[in-house]
Amino acid sequence: IYNNNQSKIANLISDEIFKSIIREKKGHFNSKIAYVAESGGLKNRKKRIATINFDGSGLNYITNGNSLALTPRFTHNPDILTILLYHNNTPSLFTINHKLNSIQKLTNFSGTTMSADIHPNNPNLVIFSAIDSSGNSDIYSLDHTSGIRKRLTFAKSIETTASFSPSGKNIIFISDRSGRQEIYQMDINGSDVNKISNNRGDYSKPAWSPDGSLIAFTKIIKGRFVIGIMTEDGYNERILATGYVAEGVSWSPNSRYLIYSKKNSPFGKGSIPKLYIIDIVTGYEKIFSTPDGEGATDPDWIGLN
Repeated sequence: IYNNNQSKIANLISDEIFKSIIREKKGHFNSKIAYVAESGGLKNRKKRIATINFDGSGLNYITNGNSLALTPRFTHNPDILTILLYHNNTPSLFTINHKLNSIQKLTNFSGTTMSADIHPNNPNLVIFSAIDSSGNSDIYSLDHTSGIRKRLTFAKSIETTASFSPSGKNIIFISDRSGRQEIYQMDINGSDVNKISNNRGDYSKPAWSPDGSLIAFTKIIKGRFVIGIMTEDGYNERILATGYVAEGVSWSPNSRYLIYSKKNSPFGKGSIPKLYIIDIVTGYEKIFSTPDGEGATDPDWIGLN
């Protein structure tokens, strides 16, 4: 049985072997995954935030399920995540430090907030979606150092799931301003907005690869859920996986793999969502092991190097 230090050393060695054989610049074995763990019946579904090491060790439930918790996202510190927590019947963004067992509200926005992303170079700068009193969803930025909150989108449409580029200079997000959900790009101040998706279907949750070369997404096309990638300009779209429901895509730290949740059928065992990993080069897909009988959705992935 490995202790934490032995496990880390083994994973670092695995990374070096992987880089040598595959000729990648970075490995993915010494990494951690956060996700939503689902248990219980349909009428009494408990959803908890969990983290687990890539090698399957260190499973840790960091919320107790008494309040609905969703969309875990790692900050710069793998011990600190942003989560969507239903507090006083209002969904709001919080940061949770599971090492210190502390939690605090991420923004001072009075209404519903969701879909947070932390700037890659400035841990005090966050973008998020917020719903105002009219029911419209827009994207905002908040600088915790200065306390300045800035609205970045102003269209009379739904703008959500914003993601920083690895350089921190640009933002991609979903908007239905064209009549269906498309991927748009803007600069960090909200200017120079351009639609970059070009194919059919309703897109959701775009995510830039850590190396900045690709954008992953989920979308629905003709009633079918798919996982895909495109180049950062929106072209060369390629569908990698499909399922009865497939959603919540995130990148591995080395930009070689995607992780997402998938249901394979509407009934029975196949209706329990599980995490899957796919190699974007070979197309090889495999299930990522989580506890039997539990569902697993909305993963995020961070390197521990």
